[in-house]
Amino acid sequence: MYPEQTSKSAEKFDRLFVRAQARLAMCLPPNPTVDAIDEITPDIQQILRVTTDLHHLLREEDLVYPFQCLSHYFQWQGSYPESQKWLELCLALALERLGDNHPECATAFNNLAAHYHMQGNFVDAKDYYYAAIDIRFGNYGGDDISLANPNNNLASVYQDEGYYFEAEEHYLEAIRIIQKVLGDNHPDVITPLTNLASVYHELKYHDDAEALYHEALDLTREHFGDEHPYYAYAVSNLAGLYDSSGHHQLAEACYLEACDLISKLYGEKHLNFATATNNLAVLYRAQRRYSEAEQLYLEALEIRSDLLGPDHAETVIILSNLAALYHFQERYDEAESAYLAVTNLRQNALGEDHPDTIIALNNLGCLYRDRGFFEEAEGTFAKAISILHECFGDKHFLLATLFRNIGELYERQNDYTKALKCLNKAFDVAVEALGESHIEVAKCLLLMANIYSEKGDYSEAEDVYFQALELTVQLLGEDNLNVGHCHRHLGNLYQKQSLFQKARPHYEAAIDIFTANLGAEDYWTSFCNKLLDALALEES
Repeated sequence: MYPEQTSKSAEKFDRLFVRAQARLAMCLPPNPTVDAIDEITPDIQQILRVTTDLHHLLREEDLVYPFQCLSHYFQWQGSYPESQKWLELCLALALERLGDNHPECATAFNNLAAHYHMQGNFVDAKDYYYAAIDIRFGNYGGDDISLANPNNNLASVYQDEGYYFEAEEHYLEAIRIIQKVLGDNHPDVITPLTNLASVYHELKYHDDAEALYHEALDLTREHFGDEHPYYAYAVSNLAGLYDSSGHHQLAEACYLEACDLISKLYGEKHLNFATATNNLAVLYRAQRRYSEAEQLYLEALEIRSDLLGPDHAETVIILSNLAALYHFQERYDEAESAYLAVTNLRQNALGEDHPDTIIALNNLGCLYRDRGFFEEAEGTFAKAISILHECFGDKHFLLATLFRNIGELYERQNDYTKALKCLNKAFDVAVEALGESHIEVAKCLLLMANIYSEKGDYSEAEDVYFQALELTVQLLGEDNLNVGHCHRHLGNLYQKQSLFQKARPHYEAAIDIFTANLGAEDYWTSFCNKLLDALALEES
């Protein structure tokens, strides 16, 4: 009997060991900090042993945790195939052991959906989130709190695809469930509330977005106080809205408040501080405060490179922003080097069919276009469009941006037929994917009007310029820089026709907007003042 007793003792020990490792694995969050990774690293080999040799001893309630932990761990390291492997093994094991209607299977579907989402595989992400929702709905009914998270996550996929109204529907459902089960002011409502605000932000529904961001900020202050990282994130969200709506002073005040709080909580060598400084740098870039923006980007890049490595996805975001800064400054060699690095890193880590890779190609194409490398620009845009068509169909919102940019490329080569063809495609995609009241639609209209003006079709140009102006004012307000450019173009259109009295008020409006946003010495302010002086000479 001794060997049998030994065997039973060994199995009992293994069960206790597996349970302990599962509890440990549960502690690693989805987006772990460096400290959390350092803490779990000594135990990774033991957790691997559980998932490979001892998973049959895992209890139902612990089944997901070790696989989930390994996925987070390898994803943090940038090893996405390895991360995905453990989530797929987890789902297969859960389905085999528990059946396809078990709540733990819903968790496994949800986790794998999140990974597909991160990889840009939106189709599978949505399918798996819907599977998680169906299982939980079948087990608990439509109002169970477990349905809030997958609805929020599903909404996020739709938002990233540019399907904003579907995103709104699922964010609202997540909010409804949380408020019904936990109360209107429960802290869990902050995340979907903030996400819904971001949808309205992207749709340029600034009043609705601001109201929700303020509601989230108030709830965050109520539950966590005003010296908590969550409060800093809430302030940053509000700052982003102020920035995009042209309220730059309010935006700067909020970003500085967030930076000060993060510095106080974590110090200035922390990932959260890198995020805060990156956000402030984006604002300074928009304000043409290029030297300040560059310094902040370089600080953020150094922090993320030191803590995460130079090839990490979060580091690449800063590198991409730095490339854009060099692009705006016409430091083209530095911009090209950075854009190429970003594109290669995106392709290697995410694959060429990931939206982030397509965006990187778009940015590189814009640089080639602005440098006058028209052949390289056309090839880069065409590659991005081909990938997007093949992977996401002909109605993806990014196609609107790509067709608009390649249309501008043809405009600069005076090939107005090709330019208008591309811009009409961009317009149609934007309207279908984003709705008629979206800034992408206004940008397409402005470029079309420019082409009509260059062709001498002044009546058509005037009509389309006013459409662009009215829509831009509606979306961004009368004092936004984009409105200033609409006025500048209208002034130029009338001046070309010697309609000086019509041109003058548009130049004056442009000067007022550029002065208020950029200062009296800025390039665009000076440029419009020169146009106004030239107009006065022509009038005399």
